[in-house]
Amino acid sequence: MAATNLMIHTFLMGLVPLITFVVAKRGTLDVLLEILSAEEVSDSNRTVLGGLLALLGVNVVIVSFMICAWYETPAIVPAKKRE
Repeated sequence: MAATNLMIHTFLMGLVPLITFVVAKRGTLDVLLEILSAEEVSDSNRTVLGGLLALLGVNVVIVSFMICAWYETPAIVPAKKRE
């Protein structure tokens, strides 16, 4: 289970920032930009928002990995018999 958890979160570490950056860069989140700043929406503002959201996304994935690892039950290894 630990290896599966690690592989899933490794995959998400690359996928989540990429998706959030592309979504912000394409202008899908322009409504959020209009709320956060009084300036008009420009390409540089989209880039900054995409970078910040990608950073936030990576941190969410790291925290979710830590939570999953904390609550994971350890594998029981049988003790070796002494001769």
